[in-house]
Amino acid sequence: MPPLARFGVHRTGVPADVTYNVACSGAYSQNIVIGGDKQYADEEVQSDSLAAAARNTRVKMIVMMVGANDDLQFGPVMTDCVTRWFTLQGTCEPKYQPGWQARVDGLVPKVERTVGDLRTVMRGAGYGDGDYRLVLMSYPSPIGPDVTDNPDFPGKIPGGCTGYISDSAWGRNTAVPAFERGVRKAANGAGAAYLDTSRLFHGHEVCMEDAWARGLYVDVSNPFPPDANSVRQSFHPNAKGHAAFAACLTQFYDSGLREASCADPASTGKPQLYPGAWDDAFRPLRNAATGTCADVTGGASANGTAVGGWDCLGQRNQGWWYDFGQRSLHTELTHDRCLDVPGGRYEPGTALVVRNCSGAENQCFTEGDGGTYRPASAASLCLTLRAAKDPLRLETCDGSAAQRFTRG
Repeated sequence: MPPLARFGVHRTGVPADVTYNVACSGAYSQNIVIGGDKQYADEEVQSDSLAAAARNTRVKMIVMMVGANDDLQFGPVMTDCVTRWFTLQGTCEPKYQPGWQARVDGLVPKVERTVGDLRTVMRGAGYGDGDYRLVLMSYPSPIGPDVTDNPDFPGKIPGGCTGYISDSAWGRNTAVPAFERGVRKAANGAGAAYLDTSRLFHGHEVCMEDAWARGLYVDVSNPFPPDANSVRQSFHPNAKGHAAFAACLTQFYDSGLREASCADPASTGKPQLYPGAWDDAFRPLRNAATGTCADVTGGASANGTAVGGWDCLGQRNQGWWYDFGQRSLHTELTHDRCLDVPGGRYEPGTALVVRNCSGAENQCFTEGDGGTYRPASAASLCLTLRAAKDPLRLETCDGSAAQRFTRG
């Protein structure tokens, strides 16, 4: 079960006498399915390794992350993107974006077959389908475009976050979400449980503060330019990343949910589990007076980016999730950016921005009757959009349509 399924399976809090890792970085679904190919001569096909484990112990849960090395060719694509940056060839998004969804569509049936074969293996070992949990997990985005927001940003080459900023944004905002939707579709089609970790590393990407993934790592024993083998260990979880996966898995196992999501909502370093997938959590905030939507300007997510009204287009910079626990509004662009009252200036006319989610009071809003949102520390003020494309501001609450928003 390819690259990231190796993570923290040995570090979860799930009660178990023994844990097994049969995954190997760079594996394809063909290295897992019944009658598949060995990835390396000295290894078994992964389904055969599972069969042996299932016969010798009572398996409680199987966790699988698969598909990135099939049609997506995620490793070679990232290698190409990094190489193009080093050699000044220009961004890789125009090269891969046109066919990306077709790649995702191609991997879905392969993932479904892989799940089906693992079910067959378990039945052959005497298990009923309800005797264990089979969990499909999505991949997190290991890189992002906001690295210069890190006050200790080391630089791209020292930090290993080599690549064009626009490619990092494409990966986070488009490529990884499309892959996530494909994995979710496969999980639903194959009857597997689904854990959405696509946003787990938001705010903890390579070159960000408290990174949960390692950056570019080149095995110098391989020739230049680097290929998939020489950079295979790049952009994988580090020790903190493995611990984050383990925390999510533990919470998911304990929850009994069939589908859930996991993220760090306030940069605490402690991932939290939420019911359902992130696909269903984010909705536009449509203003009742103007009909326009709260929009993160230009689709950027750097600290201090302004929020204002814009024609509702259904894009990620217009999606918002309200966290009832933290009372924060997160932009769909990244789980690490929340609606923020700059400097805690609770005054009429203050324009709102997005900023690194911190759980601070100036990022806390109460969701009121009629679709109003008020700063938790200034209940007399409401989020307001006076004109279609005005900045989103705080104004004295007056009950007008300009202060009412519908999510959806």
